Amino acid sequence: MKLFFPTLLLLLCFSLSAQTQNAISCEWEMNLTDEFSSRKKMQLKPRKFFGFSPEGTERFFVGKEYLESWAALTKVDEKYSLNMNIIIQDSEIAGQMGQMLPNSSLELRSIKGKTLYLKTFAGAEAEQKGKKTYYRCSFFISKASLKKLKNFEIDAVKINWSKAYQVYTVSYLDFLIDQIKCFE
Repeated sequence: MKLFFPTLLLLLCFSLSAQTQNAISCEWEMNLTDEFSSRKKMQLKPRKFFGFSPEGTERFFVGKEYLESWAALTKVDEKYSLNMNIIIQDSEIAGQMGQMLPNSSLELRSIKGKTLYLKTFAGAEAEQKGKKTYYRCSFFISKASLKKLKNFEIDAVKINWSKAYQVYTVSYLDFLIDQIKCFE
């Protein structure tokens, strides 16, 4: 009996800690109304969406991954988009992957085997800075897609580059589910 209450207290502390770590973070990078156009603009702070390191290269990228995607949901008036920044630890990757062409698709695959397609606005050119390559792109989210994304647990993302495509595993399954909740 002496161990029952301390054990119960310890389990309660772990439970509260886990709930705090998984809490939805609604930190805003932008939440304003344009004084000239009266358009309401809202964007969450970017969060890590997915990452990738080729097998056997982990020791070269200590504390980071070969490819990292940081993304945030944006709303302008009643239109949503997913803004995504891709950072690749390779200054020559653009020659292999190319650019992201306008109207290229981003395939979101759910754990239930369903696929949802988002399209870029203007595509993305590769930008080299030092030993890194950056891609900055936005993907339009239709009202129908937004409704589906409210319960869409993403486990893989396929990016269609101009010279190749690549599928990346997503470990934060509720990434967009949590971000959409911030706008409700």
